[in-house]
Amino acid sequence: MSKGVSHPLFFVGCMLQILVVSCMNSSPMPVSSEVVLFSTISDTPFRDCICSVETDGSNFQRLLSPKQNRSYLHASGNSLRNVLVVTVEELGPSGQIEVHMYLYHPKDGQWRRLITEEGMEGAGYISPDNSRIAYVFAPASQPKHLRTWIRDLKTDSARKLAGDDNEEGAWDGYLSWRPDGQELVFLRLNLTADGVTSKLMMVSAAGGHSNTILDKPEGIAASCYASDGKRLAILSKSGLEILELESSRRKVIVPLSVLPNVQLVMGSLICSRTQDLIAFSVFNRESKQYELWTVSSDGTALSHIYNQGEKDGKLTVSSFIQK
Repeated sequence: MSKGVSHPLFFVGCMLQILVVSCMNSSPMPVSSEVVLFSTISDTPFRDCICSVETDGSNFQRLLSPKQNRSYLHASGNSLRNVLVVTVEELGPSGQIEVHMYLYHPKDGQWRRLITEEGMEGAGYISPDNSRIAYVFAPASQPKHLRTWIRDLKTDSARKLAGDDNEEGAWDGYLSWRPDGQELVFLRLNLTADGVTSKLMMVSAAGGHSNTILDKPEGIAASCYASDGKRLAILSKSGLEILELESSRRKVIVPLSVLPNVQLVMGSLICSRTQDLIAFSVFNRESKQYELWTVSSDGTALSHIYNQGEKDGKLTVSSFIQK
């Protein structure tokens, strides 16, 4: 897929951005056993890369740097010592730019194509036990059905996860595994005359009908499971919220009314599985820089940990990952 045509997963974010913070400062969180994995997405072909930074903002590293006719749009994993799933932009045999998912082993540098079937491939997300990949895919026979799939890495078998795929013009994106690996949340997006709308959906990892958690009027831009699996962090038109799944109670921890001057990047929200920490990225309109922030689930310890210039590309967080 050429970069001249916006990929639904990586470039729809500009349509559904909301305001967030630019002027708050607090002490950085302690260095942990995790780092924040993030992508830098460029408007220019073959300039995208995968990077990491400590949760206190130190030790920035570029893990996958662009090469001639190849760059890296998204990466997901549980440990830098284990397998990652990486979405790669590369030059295909016909000379066209293509997007494919690969399994990558950082230890030995080995790459393996994840999907051999023709179709549109998006971002992949590794299950907490490293046994499965949840991803979005549209077979060539159904190019408008970009939906959530799961692939078993032991058997290499794949199946479409949600059976309710008859929403005309809709596509799935921005998946998050529950920490026990039994469930996922994702956004179902739809292009309308008024722009892109979104619904927050939940589906069992065993498959079946997906359920709507929050509907289109909420303006959901991202979601992820908290470490206890009982709560979700969400980005909505109200700001950064915590949603308790059992009671449906919601608490805004970063309200829009006190967070002017920047835009949140759609889909750029992750929760740690080992500590009470949320990370997200924003674009600061005043400085023209992308920024990486972390915050606790009660709204305290808000910390600005990394800056990236606008010319370096869009910053999107993808995983808290063990070092």
